[in-house]
Amino acid sequence: MSDKKALNFTNWNTTSGNGTMEDGSRNCVYMSESLDYKWVAASCVEKINFLCYHAG
Repeated sequence: MSDKKALNFTNWNTTSGNGTMEDGSRNCVYMSESLDYKWVAASCVEKINFLCYHAG
């Protein structure tokens, strides 16, 4: 669930085509070594180390 606050991350990967934070299809992120350490939007159900925001 989004708290509607703007994300201030930089260095996003823009070539993955796996959905975005903006379209609501992804709600977690990870930094990809194979993509030059860029941030990638991801689903929190994927088993990767994530940075997630939990409200409440």
